[in-house]
Amino acid sequence: MSCSKRRNHFQSLMLLQWPLSYLAIFWILQPLFIYLLFTPLWPLPALYLVWLFLDRKTPEQGGRRSAWVRNWTVWTYIRDYFPITILKTEDLPPEHNYIMGVHPHGLLTFGAFCNFCTEVTGFARAFPGITPHLATLSWFFKIPIIREYLMAKGLCSVSQSSIDYLLSHGTGNLVGVVVGGVGEALQSVPNTTTLLLQNRKGFVRTALQHGAHLVPTFTFGETEVFDQVLFHKDSRMYKFQGYFRRVFGFYFCIFYGQGFRPGTTGVLPYCRPIVTVGECRPQPPGHLSSFSTSTSCLPTPSPWKKIAAEGEKLGVELECEPVRPRKGDRGGRKKKFSHSLLIFFLQLGSHCHCPELKSQARSWWTNTTPSTWTPCTNCLSSIRHSTAAQRPKSCFSSDFGDRVPHSARAHA
Repeated sequence: MSCSKRRNHFQSLMLLQWPLSYLAIFWILQPLFIYLLFTPLWPLPALYLVWLFLDRKTPEQGGRRSAWVRNWTVWTYIRDYFPITILKTEDLPPEHNYIMGVHPHGLLTFGAFCNFCTEVTGFARAFPGITPHLATLSWFFKIPIIREYLMAKGLCSVSQSSIDYLLSHGTGNLVGVVVGGVGEALQSVPNTTTLLLQNRKGFVRTALQHGAHLVPTFTFGETEVFDQVLFHKDSRMYKFQGYFRRVFGFYFCIFYGQGFRPGTTGVLPYCRPIVTVGECRPQPPGHLSSFSTSTSCLPTPSPWKKIAAEGEKLGVELECEPVRPRKGDRGGRKKKFSHSLLIFFLQLGSHCHCPELKSQARSWWTNTTPSTWTPCTNCLSSIRHSTAAQRPKSCFSSDFGDRVPHSARAHA
């Protein structure tokens, strides 16, 4: 057997170790861990359980990455198997934070894993000062030992609190969110790319709230490495997949690729190039990092009252979704800045000439109640008559339409 063939077989074995390592931890180390509780060595797992309780918030606070794990040689064999590369189109300044929309999910997300959970494709060299975090299902971090393995590679929880923490503690953080989620995995077949974007735009709202720049990325070839058996929506197997998804959080997919011998079918993915490319969408200059306030307890008359009233009026004109009070709000209804007022502040910086706007707006977000300034007539008129073409395009992808998406409404 030639050296090249031996190397290809070795690459195949190294590729299989990645998914098999999770199965080994779950089906071998986990039972062993439980078994030790009933042996004289019970203090070891008992201490780990205590530490696990004390460390339970770490996945929600950026995780605990290991440069040693991210630089394991085994990841280079996975990279060279396809191969996997990342194509840099522009710099990402470390003075900002970023939310990266990862498309598509694929079946095993090889591209996102190698590019953002390891250093084998040169991410740190290409984007110095940027720390990547790939977000995944939260319940993975509740499984002992597996949670440590995931965090060591730079993964974090996809929960809202986890993303908020990363975007509000320091700069240079890049949080990768697979927007389509596991739902796209069920649609992953070669020669077809299906993206699930409807009702999945919450990451845009989060970016606006924290002033983070959006980085949409697309991984070419991610859906080409496996064939999948698709079932009709009325079939029992499809219903079972839905039930499995509700219980475990991901779909039970039946897929296949190539075998160890040429021309055979097996569990190995096809050797097809995987390339990740992206483009940064910066926030507009007039961005403000908070969009809510309570007006129920402020004295009358107050500029907040007028601003909130104008916001509701503009919201009706712009066909924005009404803001409903949440449970637990005290002191009457809690009024929030809706889409209209968000557009109001984004627009004023570029379409109006109100010298006091910037300083006054900044003071509001530091809990300083304005006492003398109110929106001028030109400001309100400019917003009411603004067209879709005049609105800042750098905030929102063209896929989301001209109107501000409902998911971008502000939270208290």
